[in-house]
Amino acid sequence: MWPASRFLIVAVLLAAPVSAQELSDPTAPPVVRSSTITEGPALAAELKLQAIQWRGTRRTALIGGQRVSVGDTINQYIVRAIDMNQVTLMDSKTNKTVQLALFSNVKLQSGQEQAANSESQP
Repeated sequence: MWPASRFLIVAVLLAAPVSAQELSDPTAPPVVRSSTITEGPALAAELKLQAIQWRGTRRTALIGGQRVSVGDTINQYIVRAIDMNQVTLMDSKTNKTVQLALFSNVKLQSGQEQAANSESQP
């Protein structure tokens, strides 16, 4: 009887890893599911400006995970300008321009406007 129960225990222990569910790696980067969009305005909404980098006179931007420079093409758009906090793109089909901003909610004020606003507040 003892050898039969030993065999049963070994069989259960060997079968356990086979039925285990494969776990996802919590340290792995997130998986991004891409969707295909073919319309102009919707395509512009898909383009997200993530970073702007200046190295000497060379300017690059990270748009939708792709590093681009002035003159490069991303989807149907040509990179026309890379400024301090925005990138200007031109649609190669319609010649319309699109501006992608890093900080769309920030309003820059001149020194005089800042002084006037700080004086008017108690």
